[in-house]
Amino acid sequence: MLHVPKHTIPQIISLNGQIIGDTTQEIVCPISPSGTIYLTAQPMEQGYMPHAMKLQLMQGQPIEPPIGGECFLQGQSIHVQWNLQQMKKERLTKYPHALANQTFFCNGQAYEATLYEEQETYLAIEEQESQNAIFLYQVEDMTYASIQVVSVFSEADLLIQGKGEIEDRFLFCAKKEDRFIVLLDEYGSAHMDNKDLIVFQPLQDALGHQRRTVYQFEEDHWSLQSEQIVDLSLENMPLLPLETMARAFAQAVLYQKEEEMRWCLEPEWAKELTLQDATEFLGNFDFVYEAEKIKEEQIVLLLAAKLFENAYVLREFRCTFTQGRISNLETD
Repeated sequence: MLHVPKHTIPQIISLNGQIIGDTTQEIVCPISPSGTIYLTAQPMEQGYMPHAMKLQLMQGQPIEPPIGGECFLQGQSIHVQWNLQQMKKERLTKYPHALANQTFFCNGQAYEATLYEEQETYLAIEEQESQNAIFLYQVEDMTYASIQVVSVFSEADLLIQGKGEIEDRFLFCAKKEDRFIVLLDEYGSAHMDNKDLIVFQPLQDALGHQRRTVYQFEEDHWSLQSEQIVDLSLENMPLLPLETMARAFAQAVLYQKEEEMRWCLEPEWAKELTLQDATEFLGNFDFVYEAEKIKEEQIVLLLAAKLFENAYVLREFRCTFTQGRISNLETD
């Protein structure tokens, strides 16, 4: 069976050219266990692009990465998901529009770095005396920014920080062998610590963790030195909704955070259950797909384990709660 979830943006869904429903409610449709499936989505609201997805099946299993979306296997069911792309809106900003500007010197030469917006956003560096543009780099997503001059690879490198449509974003641009290049272009916030670059990236999980990554300067490149998920203080953390608490428990096991895992458990059980026991019981998984209340004090938790790119197997667990914390965990 094919499951297409309900979506906040209503879309008409077609399967191999035949309309099977719309996403104002969940769509459940029988499909052949082997063969090629083509799904198309036509949004019923303005401002969104039509979408297509291809899924190749054999005996109910995907045999290659799906194109255009993700699929999740749960028993004899296949759940499919994709992200709708919004059409670009016309902005009232006069073009070109400078987001940030910085003058700097390197090897006795004066330069001007400008982050500006036309139809797209670009980082441009020009020689100030001749006004010749010597470097141009398209930035995929940045709505405002600041430019900081630092010294790591050369006398003057550029750490450019700003915000995209949703998340923080930064670029690190360096001069190497008489030319400028972008060495890092990532989402997150960054700062220099001596010659190290420290990057923090929010994980958008139940408790609001951040990933802390340290890059170290080595000869002519950034080398990733360490990567860790930052510990949280649980001392004044309020009880979470049951669905969120179930997610927090699974994510604590995934991150190997024993204190956080125990915080999610009913006190007596927290004294007994070890992180190793929980890890073995949940098995290997990549992320929490869903946590849904099925009845009072009970949550169904679906964990996604990667099969291959954009294809996952779902495993189901049932969490029972006592006074807001997990007191039992079962699976079939």
